[in-house]
Amino acid sequence: MLFIFMTSIFSNYEFYYQKTKLSAVATIFGAILNIALNIWLIPIYGGIAACYTTLISYMAINVSHFFVCKHILKKYGNMELSLIMNYNIMYLITIIFVIFILLSQLLFDYLIVRICILCLIVLMFIIFRKKINNVLRKALRRKP
Repeated sequence: MLFIFMTSIFSNYEFYYQKTKLSAVATIFGAILNIALNIWLIPIYGGIAACYTTLISYMAINVSHFFVCKHILKKYGNMELSLIMNYNIMYLITIIFVIFILLSQLLFDYLIVRICILCLIVLMFIIFRKKINNVLRKALRRKP
């Protein structure tokens, strides 16, 4: 759902500038990737492969829409995507989120370990909240 949400952010600019052909190409690329990975991996790993291949294809769709949006804004909107949003922070949060989800899957049988890791993360956010807040404020206030 996270990647679908992020893709919708980029595709809004594609629709605004009426460059839907590029948007369609980016989406078709992800669909073909999903089908190819399913054909290759489902016979080997079973149904669980369908979940991971769908995740990979959503990631690919998101990244391709990112580059299409960046191209459209630079060519037709006469602006950089970085002036509209701080996509570096957005992708950093996404990477942290994906790593956390994958760790949760690996540690699924170890409830105590998962709870300890979650408490450690919350504690780190509490300890470094001022520094995190300053970094986020600086990133959101940046001048073009």
